[in-house]
Amino acid sequence: MYPDPEFLRNHTARPEDFLQTRRQFLNRFGLGLGTLGLATLLGENPVGAADTPENFALPPLAPRPAPLPAKARHVVHIFAQGAPSQVDTWDPKPALSRFDGKTIPGSAGVGYASPFLFTRHGRSGI
Repeated sequence: MYPDPEFLRNHTARPEDFLQTRRQFLNRFGLGLGTLGLATLLGENPVGAADTPENFALPPLAPRPAPLPAKARHVVHIFAQGAPSQVDTWDPKPALSRFDGKTIPGSAGVGYASPFLFTRHGRSGI
């Protein structure tokens, strides 16, 4: 007549079934953003919709004409991979050289001196 109580306990919605953990939310949100990014990359002519002869003439990664005329005359591209950190370039820390390889008092970390030499320049002396 009535379903088994064990069956009801296992197959009835509980309040926690409608809640998500932070990890589940970020996973689902990330998948949605990935889908939007893929749709943008595919553009107006997805792979299966390339029926026109001019689309067959171009390789899929060939540059396409810009939708608006270009205004920029020059572009400066700075690629700074492997540059020194801001600690080494803007804020010299002479105390780190005293604690090089030793435990820093009041911290569990070990000091690491900068490999660069600093000389005083300008009005501030840094």
